[in-house]
Amino acid sequence: DLYKAIRKMERDRDIDEAKVQELCKCIDKAMGNNIISEWFEPKWDDVRTEAEIITKDSVRRPDRVMISGDRVVVVDYKFGDKKSKYYNKQMKEYLSLVDAMGCYKQIEGYVWYISLGEVEHVVME
Repeated sequence: DLYKAIRKMERDRDIDEAKVQELCKCIDKAMGNNIISEWFEPKWDDVRTEAEIITKDSVRRPDRVMISGDRVVVVDYKFGDKKSKYYNKQMKEYLSLVDAMGCYKQIEGYVWYISLGEVEHVVME
């Protein structure tokens, strides 16, 4: 579906052929990472994008939440060219909120620095 979406963007003249090639290469590289490719496998019971986690004081919105049985994986995408400790803190908050729901035994969190081609595993404290 990603490749179809990229080609549609090209047909709509949103991007040129050079950008198409760049994006396809980036996707191919990312899917070569076992951690990332697992996120897009059809095995998940539920996949939510920009799912809201509502608290008493605010609403949090991680980019992708995948659920399979008692396992949940939370991913936040970052497109900048710099890492930040703030992103880890933000992910830890997401993980803590999911843990407080009391529904999942295995909770994992990742910050995916797309432009940098890096995935950072964040552990709940």
